[in-house]
Amino acid sequence: MGSRHSPRYRRRSVSANPGEPLATMDHFRYNDELTLERGEDRMYKHILLPLDGSEISESAIPHVEALALGCEAKKVTILHVVEQERYEGMLASGKRPGVYLQRTAKKLESKGIPTNIKVLTGDPSEGIVCYAENNPIDIIVMASHGRSGVTRWAVGSVADKVFRASSVPVLMVKASKRPAKK
Repeated sequence: MGSRHSPRYRRRSVSANPGEPLATMDHFRYNDELTLERGEDRMYKHILLPLDGSEISESAIPHVEALALGCEAKKVTILHVVEQERYEGMLASGKRPGVYLQRTAKKLESKGIPTNIKVLTGDPSEGIVCYAENNPIDIIVMASHGRSGVTRWAVGSVADKVFRASSVPVLMVKASKRPAKK
């Protein structure tokens, strides 16, 4: 690798027309007239937060909070996709996945983040991608379990499948070793 002063790291200059003086980034200045008004043309208006009920998936919540508040997102959708057999088992035992999502939604709403919840049945990765592509989602924010090697190959990764299949941008958060703040 070259030093900081090698040609590879020199500031590049550009000129639109031959013979004109070259311009460097030093010549460009911030123009206050180009700033956006508050709430206008925000990049991430609708954020999708897929959760599976695990502490690992919840490690994406603080990132969604920061992104939603920083971008003044209009909505965060919390999505839980449950495989059909598991969903039927949950209902038979009296558990309802919507209750967990409602608690999470209330926490986000208490911070001024508009939230709604959605529960789907089916393959989790396919459900997340399908929902994101058939709704006005601007970004998917989800946690990855951080598996690698043989474990990842054998078990698979919902986050990895979503990342590869989605045409919607994905922000993948590496799950923390400690549980998410509640």
